[in-house]
Formats: sequence, C-alpha cells, structure tokens
Amino acid sequence: MATDFFARLCRIAALVLLAGGAVAPAAASTTIAIGGTGSALPALRALADRFQADHPGILVDVPSSLGTNGGIRAVTAKAIDLSVSARPLTAAENAAGLHAVAWGRTPFMVVVSPKVGESAITLDGLADILTGRQSHWSNGDPITPVLRPPSDSDSTILAAASPALAAALDTAHARPGMLIAVTDQDAAAMISTAHGAIGTLTLVQKIAEGLTVKPLTLDGRTPDAAALAAGLYPLSKTYWIVVGPAPSAEAQAFLAYLTSPQAFRLLDSFGMIPPP
Repeated sequence: MATDFFARLCRIAALVLLAGGAVAPAAASTTIAIGGTGSALPALRALADRFQADHPGILVDVPSSLGTNGGIRAVTAKAIDLSVSARPLTAAENAAGLHAVAWGRTPFMVVVSPKVGESAITLDGLADILTGRQSHWSNGDPITPVLRPPSDSDSTILAAASPALAAALDTAHARPGMLIAVTDQDAAAMISTAHGAIGTLTLVQKIAEGLTVKPLTLDGRTPDAAALAAGLYPLSKTYWIVVGPAPSAEAQAFLAYLTSPQAFRLLDSFGMIPPP
C-alpha cells in the first residue's frame, strides 16, 4: 500500500539523519525539487526554508506552479523529486511506480474581492451566480465570477458539493466571456483585482500569500481550520505528496520532515490540518 511505502521511506530518512545530521557532506550541497499544485507552494517554501536551516547540505527548490497533473508528470519524468497533488493518484499512475499519501487538508473557500460588501453565501446562491440568474450584488454592482478549468480540482470540489452546483458549473463554463484562471495564483490575482469578483481559494493559500480576498461564510459556516477539524465546515481540499519509485536519500529526508510534528506546527498557522 502507498501508506506503507511512505512510512518505510520516512523511517529510512530518519535513520539517515540520525546517522549523519545532514545527508550530504559538509563540503557539498544536493538540490532536490518539489512542485505541483499552486495553492500549496507558499507553505511549502516556508517549510523548505526551515528544513534547509537545519540541513545545510540539502537545498530545496520549489518552482512556480506546475499544477497537480504537471507535478505528477514531472515526478514520472524524474524532472523533480516530489510533488504536491490536489487529487489521489490514478490507477495508471500507481502502475507507473508512483506512490502518494494524504498530507493535509485545508478549508476550500468561496471568496470575493476586497471591496465586495457581502459576507455570506449559500450553495444555492452560488449556483444562481454561476448560471447568471443572479448577476448583481445587493448594492447593484455587477458580479464577476472567476472560474477554474472544468478538469481542475477546484471545479471538481464544487461539483461534488451538490447536483445543483455541478449543473451550474457546466452552465457557467458554457457562458461566453467568463474569466477562467488556469492556476491558483491566477485565481488569486483575478479575484483580488476584478470588480465584483467571486471565486474559490484555499485557506492555506490565503494565509501563506497574505491575500486580501474576503472569505464568505458558506451556508452559515465559517471557513476556518477549527471548523473543518470539527466537521462543521463542509468543503475542503486534501493534498497528497507524490514520490517516484526510487527517491534519493535527500528527498526521503524532506519527505519525512513534511509529515513531522514540527512541520505541522507551522502548517497549523497556515490553516492546514492533518488528514483524517
């Protein structure tokens, strides 16, 4: 099982670190790369900084967003060592020798641009906005929905929330002139700047990037980590760490750190909680 594989790697990494502190000799540095879905990258960079401070022989490169699928392809091609995915692996990806384990989850939020006056929304209300049945905010300003591509994990999460929302997303993607953000960072920029914008982001991205977008309560529930952990907030995004069949000792060491209590003390401040 993937979980057993992951646990075995972490045990090996721990033994390596105990044996020698840093994996690489003091005179040399080894670079590992981790990429993937954009919403997790700012938190990953903060973790990489702390890891490198304790392991000066290892440099961790976190490139710009590759997306979930791009990150998985990059691990398969051995272009990067690890990736963060917003979905579990497919059967074909597992058959190719990749392994993944649930890393953490964060509230998946409906957010608006800072100047929008509303503070709450319902799933039915969001469906009305996506279909165009509601085209203006309560103050008369036009609403500007910011969509993600149909295959994106954000669209998948919304579609799973209710049949009405799934149908509304299909309608929205067919409407001409809609704004579509390809990456999480594109979405944040569009929602922050477009007049009357509404879209979706994760809490971990909002906190880690210091975004000024405004989260809305959803069906009366506040999108924070405590509510998610208590089962009170309905929408979340789960992240998986993806690794190839033969990761280096340095990659194993960083992998072990990402799931450690030290890492989750920082991730907690970003609104990310361990998987159930």
